[in-house]
Amino acid sequence: GGGTDLLADGETALLPPDGDVEAMTAAIRRLLDDENLAARLSAGARSLAERSAWERVRPQWEDLFRTVLQARDDRPREAPHVRP
Repeated sequence: GGGTDLLADGETALLPPDGDVEAMTAAIRRLLDDENLAARLSAGARSLAERSAWERVRPQWEDLFRTVLQARDDRPREAPHVRP
């Protein structure tokens, strides 16, 4: 994924359509004209960055791997096929 998979329009960023110069210009003007919007987006982006920090994400990945490996180990095993 990319930035648009992480960011939420109006919560952590303003996301104008790709290639739309007028929409990008309007978004920049909104940020310059609306200090509250800029502060809210900045706080939302900061919160996202903190939630995405490796120190917080790593334990979640470790738990996921542990769960997957445990489920694999708990599966019933088939008897090996013996060729005559």
